[in-house]
Amino acid sequence: MNPQTFHDHIDQHRRLAQTTLALDEALGTHHGIGWSDLLLLDLLQTEGHPVATTHAAARQGLTPARLLLQILPMEKLGLVQRARSPDGARSLALAPAGKRVLKEARYTAEAVLGLGN
Repeated sequence: MNPQTFHDHIDQHRRLAQTTLALDEALGTHHGIGWSDLLLLDLLQTEGHPVATTHAAARQGLTPARLLLQILPMEKLGLVQRARSPDGARSLALAPAGKRVLKEARYTAEAVLGLGN
């Protein structure tokens, strides 16, 4: 690999980490969620129906166990709902409070990202 290309990737990763940190701070302060939580809420809204937890984990780049650690507090806050189908498959859905928080948190994230009008 070209050494410059390698360092370009490192620099890109560091910029992303700084942006994620700023998003986590702003979203946590104003909405009580982090960037990864907003991403999950957005996924659930985009899908528009209950999403298999294995699918949600894969889309988030997480193991199912790590996703569970993320969703437990979100479930307690009423942002997401977990369900189990008769065949035992587990799914997630966006709760009404999650829809509200997602809508509000998007404005905050857009402001941090410099996307506001």
